[in-house]
Amino acid sequence: MKKIHVIIGFITIMLATSCRFNNENQSIQVVVTEGTYVFEAKYPKEKTERVVNYIEKVLNDDSFFASDEGEKSGAVVLNDGKNFRVKSSPGFLEIEFRKKENSETNYKELVKLCSGVKEQLK
Repeated sequence: MKKIHVIIGFITIMLATSCRFNNENQSIQVVVTEGTYVFEAKYPKEKTERVVNYIEKVLNDDSFFASDEGEKSGAVVLNDGKNFRVKSSPGFLEIEFRKKENSETNYKELVKLCSGVKEQLK
């Protein structure tokens, strides 16, 4: 009977520890097709403020996100003509850019923005 309690205790500690370390995992995925560019990042929630500040600085828009937690969802059209979709929440960012709806310059600037986000997450 004691062995079962020890084993259950050991498993509980392992699960709690692995969940805590799993919280630090992040992934960044970029998918480029003929018509779209999609950037998706999943990262620790503690890095959200850094990502929000970086994007707002690059876009020169202090109110791009609805809150400091980086929440935003929907289509975006900037003053310079960039047109893209964004989904974001603490620890998550997805930007989808349709090439047909934008200029080559806007495409390059968006790719640079996404590369900068990737650098912020290092």
